[in-house]
Amino acid sequence: MKGLCISLILVIAGFQLTAQDNEKPDHGKTLIGFAAGGSMATNICDYGTAGGEPPAGFLPLPAGGLTFDFESRRSFSFLIGLYLKGKGDKIDMTKYVAQWNFPQTAGSAMRAEASGSVKTSVYWFEMPMALTWNIGRPNRVQFGFGPYAAYGLIGKEKYDFSIKYYLDNQPYTEETRNEEKDILLVKFLTDSEADEETRQINRIDYGLYVLLGYKMPAFAITLSSSIGFANLNPLTGDDLFSASKNEKVVKSFTPSLTFTYFFKH
Repeated sequence: MKGLCISLILVIAGFQLTAQDNEKPDHGKTLIGFAAGGSMATNICDYGTAGGEPPAGFLPLPAGGLTFDFESRRSFSFLIGLYLKGKGDKIDMTKYVAQWNFPQTAGSAMRAEASGSVKTSVYWFEMPMALTWNIGRPNRVQFGFGPYAAYGLIGKEKYDFSIKYYLDNQPYTEETRNEEKDILLVKFLTDSEADEETRQINRIDYGLYVLLGYKMPAFAITLSSSIGFANLNPLTGDDLFSASKNEKVVKSFTPSLTFTYFFKH
């Protein structure tokens, strides 16, 4: 009886697979398209025992490029992207300075208030490779994951903030900064390259790429995220205004929304 049940299950499964195969083309196909959209970029920081990590803030930046989607006969496909993607972050100085603790002495107390932001934007050539599953036909829900590698091309850091210092609740001094500076992209950070005036970021990034999308025969809308594993800025100082060296971890996290037109499908 047990063997008969197993046989019936296998026969029913075989009929279902045959029916599905008859509905699908005899071979897979390749989709090639232009993708355009944007990212909400941020960095995940861990300064270890030093502490003082800036609050996470998202910076809108463009993203786009070419998408190659190699569909198999069944529900699987292999996606490769050749994208130009903005990554970085936006630090809200109001929240950041609110975390600062000043040494207090008998009879005097210091505090600080700030406004403005620090924006870091770096443009990368990114190549994700993802194994995906496609549900439905001809319109398909697509989800998948895989590795990505990225190479930094150019970067800027924009300072636009002011910090007011108070001593015993009376105005003491004020610091204002309004400038834009280039970021030095290097293959590997070394002490000899570090200085007080230049923000440095590792040029190589890599990590996990995940996606969820909806594909039509000629168009697709895709929500994806590049989750970085590389430490992009390991030799920064104790905070934004210090040049002392101590190990820190700064990793990229870049959710993106793109629209793709498949000119070959």
